[in-house]
Amino acid sequence: MIRSAPSLLYKRSRKLLDLLFSLAVSILIAAAIWAAAAAIVENIRYGKATDQILEILADGRALAARDPGFAQQPADDVVARLTSAGLLLKPAGDSINLQNPWQHTLSLQTVQASRLRIDNLVPAQDCRRLAHFFMANFKEIGLKALLAHPPTAAAPQPFFDDTQPAATVEAVATACGQEPLAYLTLDFSLR
Repeated sequence: MIRSAPSLLYKRSRKLLDLLFSLAVSILIAAAIWAAAAAIVENIRYGKATDQILEILADGRALAARDPGFAQQPADDVVARLTSAGLLLKPAGDSINLQNPWQHTLSLQTVQASRLRIDNLVPAQDCRRLAHFFMANFKEIGLKALLAHPPTAAAPQPFFDDTQPAATVEAVATACGQEPLAYLTLDFSLR
């Protein structure tokens, strides 16, 4: 028996299948590149947020060393004091709004004498990452307390203080919540 040459329909369907397979592979590769790029961008934001908090803390400590009256009263306007001392650059316009790498407002205040509070709205997974980073280094950086809450919660939930530094992974996850964003509040000693 002699086989006949493949029909024109067979050739076209084979080419179509080859094309669909190539397209599927290309889409998978593009999706993998997209996912890797998104993870890289998120890691960059996390690194910048960590640096930003540590720089603000260093600037606050530098001003506290030069000015004994700095951060001695609760609700002291830390941003205005750091700006007038030349430690924070004033953006164009009258108001000073610090923003974190996720483009959310960052607020600074004193809660008691020589205690700087930084409130930061971040993605919930980064709330957990930042909390674990700062807890691991709490002695070196003078971290006194950590509080967190999702934006829909009324009050922050304390989950770490330097007198009992054994916060569990579950406590951090509960405090940061399951919503897309969470407020992370960090209290530092300035002196």
